[in-house]
Amino acid sequence: MILLLNAISGVGWRYIKYSFVSIFLFAILYWTSNIIDNRFNLENKRSIDPWDAFLYSLFTQTTIGYTYTDGSMYLKIVNVIQASSVIFLAALSI
Repeated sequence: MILLLNAISGVGWRYIKYSFVSIFLFAILYWTSNIIDNRFNLENKRSIDPWDAFLYSLFTQTTIGYTYTDGSMYLKIVNVIQASSVIFLAALSI
């Protein structure tokens, strides 16, 4: 594990930093959009807590996939923005 960490270049560490900052920022956006849905009874079909928002963001960022298929339109819009941000993060770290 230590050898693997030593093999990561400065550019690689920058990419990791940008990725995790993005994951946390989008988790906040997912969570707050769900709060807005709950507050105004918009399209909310599922209530999520901060941990669910973090997992949703992490799974989206890493393209693992997820089971949150019942999210509102607001969650889906944030999801599309995050998926697009991966391209920009890669470009920033090169």
